[in-house]
Amino acid sequence: MASLGSRRGPFKPGDLRPDGVRGPPMCLPPMAQRAPQAPGEWKPKRRDKAHEERLVLETAIEGPEKRSVRAVSPPRRASGGVTIPRADADADEQQPDRPSLALRLLRKGVVVAEVRAEPAMTVQELKESLAEILGTAAEDQRLFWRLRSLPDYSSLRACGLSSGEHELTLIPELSHRATGVAPICARRGMNMVPSGPSLPWKPSKYSMIRHEDGFTCHGSGFAQLLTAFTDGPVVDPKSPWDGVTSESLFKRLHPVVQQMMTSTPSMKKEWEKTMSTAMLESKKKPVPEQQELRNTLEDNLKQMNAIYENHPNILDEFHSALRNGRGGPGARLQQSAFLDTAKGDAKDPWDGVNTENLFKRLHPVVRDMMEKMPGMKKEWEKTVNTAMIQSKKKPASEQQEMRDTMEQNLKQLNAMYEANPRLLEDVHRLSAEQFWPINWGQYLHWGLTRRRWRWLSLSAHREHRERAPRFTPRQLRRRGGPDWENGFSDALRHFEEAVTLWRRREEATCEEKTAGRNLNQRTVASCDFAAEDCLKAHFPDREIESDNALRTLIKVAKSQREELAEVLELVRQHAERFEGHSQLTAQLPDSSLARKKSGADVVALLAELLDVASRSLSKTRKAPEGERREEPRNGRGREIRLERRDARKAGQSGSFSSVF
Repeated sequence: MASLGSRRGPFKPGDLRPDGVRGPPMCLPPMAQRAPQAPGEWKPKRRDKAHEERLVLETAIEGPEKRSVRAVSPPRRASGGVTIPRADADADEQQPDRPSLALRLLRKGVVVAEVRAEPAMTVQELKESLAEILGTAAEDQRLFWRLRSLPDYSSLRACGLSSGEHELTLIPELSHRATGVAPICARRGMNMVPSGPSLPWKPSKYSMIRHEDGFTCHGSGFAQLLTAFTDGPVVDPKSPWDGVTSESLFKRLHPVVQQMMTSTPSMKKEWEKTMSTAMLESKKKPVPEQQELRNTLEDNLKQMNAIYENHPNILDEFHSALRNGRGGPGARLQQSAFLDTAKGDAKDPWDGVNTENLFKRLHPVVRDMMEKMPGMKKEWEKTVNTAMIQSKKKPASEQQEMRDTMEQNLKQLNAMYEANPRLLEDVHRLSAEQFWPINWGQYLHWGLTRRRWRWLSLSAHREHRERAPRFTPRQLRRRGGPDWENGFSDALRHFEEAVTLWRRREEATCEEKTAGRNLNQRTVASCDFAAEDCLKAHFPDREIESDNALRTLIKVAKSQREELAEVLELVRQHAERFEGHSQLTAQLPDSSLARKKSGADVVALLAELLDVASRSLSKTRKAPEGERREEPRNGRGREIRLERRDARKAGQSGSFSSVF
């Protein structure tokens, strides 16, 4: 028998046909012809904590009655496959405690069992009950309802089977035993066999799915499933940007803009590149967002064409204004809103934001007011530019935060003027009738900086208050009363601008001081490092005190300075004892200036002293003996020295005699 084994494994009973010829394994008989198998030992499925809690809750809802399955015995089949129900089925329907859920099990399109179950039962419990009726083990059953497999741990109610009559498809678990290979679980109902030692598993030739197999597994719903696969691929919804190119957009521009861009090829090329990049980035987003961006582009295109339609000479006026203001005082070239030359993607939140864009986003009332007052508009542009420049010096996160704050303030301002378009008229009327005519912004701005302007503003306020007309409560009531809510908005706005400007100046000053302090700290640190290197090179025996090399080096320098001062004092004392010392004595500094002499100067003076001493010595040696004068040495004459020498000799002889 050992010779009959295959190279893929030991011999198996299925390797031989009944006639003893080696060949493929025999096909399994139909389900109806198989011998009934005894149900195996029931093993509880592993359930998680959530399933246990759900099961307890469903049990509590259903009540303490015992869950059961009332099954009708398998129907008898007549000729032609007609199903004949049992005679006692009507008796079962008359029972009052029967379950409300009726299930009809189909196998190859034929009803094999009809049961009634409780919705709180799990699919595993239903399979165990069907095992006694059908003779198929619970682990070999697979139940499908509406093309969906029913999991074992779920209840029938959780699967959507709560009441009424439903059809379930019963498909036994399929497996395949290849020659000399242990059985494996099938994937998607296909028998899998190995195709070689080093090749992956693949379906066998006996696993082809036919039309009948589809109806067996899915029943009447197979036609819909087959239609879904044969209708062709699902077509994605059409993008709003289909058919839109840079050329088509260029043709829709105003003729003035087309002529300008045609005369400037670089501008046209950059515009086409920008539009193509924007459309490609937009196509990565969902279709609703693409449609919104397309609508925004259409609106902007219509507005721009309307502007050039109403003002055909707007470009000529712009260029003439640039030519007239070129080189003059205060001439500035601002970026146009329609000639955006920014290249590349935005690197920070302020890229692409300028005063013109912000001015166009203001409320029409505010724009009209600022156009009538060029000084205010110029000051506003200066403030905005300064704020953006200061913001770009900070990290990107702080820049984004300031950009969001600016957007929020702009929306609030526009909403305020949208709610009350005549807000400025009310403020001016109230200021002319009841308030003192003083520039609040100038008063508050100069009041924070100069005391003199503050005193002048307070004096003007006092004089106007004395001259201002006084209204009685009845007159105020007739006039509508002061507008306390909107009357101070202009003053508070000027105050806020002044405080903001003051804060920016203080922040700039603080940054300058901080930069100077950091520079000084770096200088001190470099000096400390140089002092430490000097100590290690010239004074290795000297220990650094408290990790401060510069202080230790200063102490060493002071001690050396004291030694140099002592050397200078010795040079001064000895120079007076030599001839021709007047020139050397004149070079010696005073006591106050001696501490400022450098070491090289002190050494030079010491060398001059030695030169003077050597000259005096050589001069004394060259003089004849007759010319030498007996000069007292250290205040004592020759005679005195001889007498003392004789006395010493006499004393020494007396001491020796006393000893012997």
